[in-house]
Amino acid sequence: MAKGKPTTVTMKLAISRVSCQLMSMQSRGGRWGLDSALRPILLAAVPKPIVGDPTVPFLRHPGLTLALLLSLATSPLQAQTAPTSLDGVYASPAQMSAENRAALQAWLGKNRRDLGAPDAVAALAARLAPARVVGIGEATHGTHEDMVLKADLILALVREHGFRVVALESNRAVGERLQRFIAPGSAESDVGRALHESRIFEVYRVEALGRLLLGLQAFNRQAVEPVRVVGIDVQDPVRDGQAALAALRARDAARADRLQAALGTLVQGAPTSMPGPFAKATRAEWEAWRDAASALEAALPPELDPDGHEAAYALRMAIHTFEFNVQGASMMDLPTEAFTRRDVAMAERTVRAAGRQGRVALWAHDGHVADHGYLLAGAAAPTTGLALRQRLQAGYQSVNFTYGAATFHARRINAEGQMERGGAVPTWFRTMGPGSLDAALVDGGDAAAAFWVDLAAMPRDERFAAWFRATPFVRGGYGAAVMPPEMERAYESPDVLGYGVDVLVRLPTLSPSRFYAKPMP
Repeated sequence: MAKGKPTTVTMKLAISRVSCQLMSMQSRGGRWGLDSALRPILLAAVPKPIVGDPTVPFLRHPGLTLALLLSLATSPLQAQTAPTSLDGVYASPAQMSAENRAALQAWLGKNRRDLGAPDAVAALAARLAPARVVGIGEATHGTHEDMVLKADLILALVREHGFRVVALESNRAVGERLQRFIAPGSAESDVGRALHESRIFEVYRVEALGRLLLGLQAFNRQAVEPVRVVGIDVQDPVRDGQAALAALRARDAARADRLQAALGTLVQGAPTSMPGPFAKATRAEWEAWRDAASALEAALPPELDPDGHEAAYALRMAIHTFEFNVQGASMMDLPTEAFTRRDVAMAERTVRAAGRQGRVALWAHDGHVADHGYLLAGAAAPTTGLALRQRLQAGYQSVNFTYGAATFHARRINAEGQMERGGAVPTWFRTMGPGSLDAALVDGGDAAAAFWVDLAAMPRDERFAAWFRATPFVRGGYGAAVMPPEMERAYESPDVLGYGVDVLVRLPTLSPSRFYAKPMP
């Protein structure tokens, strides 16, 4: 990338990069239904949402047995905070001609699948099942219903279609701890405790992910071929480095000691939120870490020690991911791909988890699983989804969500650009208005409609379809934190849906995610 005055592309990439960092800095047979005797147990086990009902039709699941519900109830949930509205903050740039609006609604009327139908999720799972990797997003990192639907969809892919790996947008050591929870023979029942002990990002210490883990645990108790959970993120250099060094020390203690000395403070102490040590590192320190991590990875060939090699790879990619944060680093000095190294690493680790024949359900944010580049840079700054599409072609399929109104959890970014940590996670409210993707889908119709639609089936040679693919829509896809309204107003860019999403799920309302309370010692 040329040096000098920042270009529009460069500045938007920088904004996108910061946004992605913020999304992930924190250490889902007959008509679905619940027996009337079980409904009070479920309602007592969870707090009332601000928006929505936890037992609306598309959130019911045939696998919700009494034992599973009681397991959910054993992990206490945190109380919610009052929401702050974000309505009226954003521009609405999308313009629709009457002809395109009518044609889009006619096509949706014929092709959308009602989520209240008995076979809605089963049909969606069947649609995705031929893929080798299915990336399933979430509208925000802090909402409940989209994550619950994602959990149920993953369970359907596991139970009915032979998916045997669930990859989480979480670090490698997190996956190891959660794998112990779901492993055949596991006697654990407190899923909230397991999530807290894993040190998974704060946004995922929630009931919806607990629902998935309990379902996987129940499946593994009877499965001939168990399912496993892996963490594919690369934001934990401490635990990744310590694991890789321990693997090398078992074979070559002297070499492990030399590399540990070279890695220094990067692999010492307890895990910390990123960018952590990178923000304090000089360029020379970063280069020493980079070289030591490369040597550590080379010393642990995958054919001899696959687990040690994977830990070393995650360490090396963490170092490359946070080059952007090293003291003195300038966005002008880094190539475009530097801003999405984390996404590319998560794609690589997902493919590795699949192996030669395996199939993977990927749990991550909408922005990661959609197979297009970040903002204006396109393929030069690929998402995880785009990297997987380039690798697997039609073997990768993606699912995104949209909503009419959402009450959601997210940390607050202060005027200095710092995330405010500690205490209860704030709650926010957002309604999608004119110019949003949701408004284009509903367009004066049934605002309470919940459905999914196969965008890959949309004709590419008709005017309305070309308009729909090329129009930038406001999405309201929040990560782990929300900036002050004036910053949101300046920095939120509408997204072009393009051909980056295969299946789109529309939910009318989303309520806040339900955090598990920190367990007692």
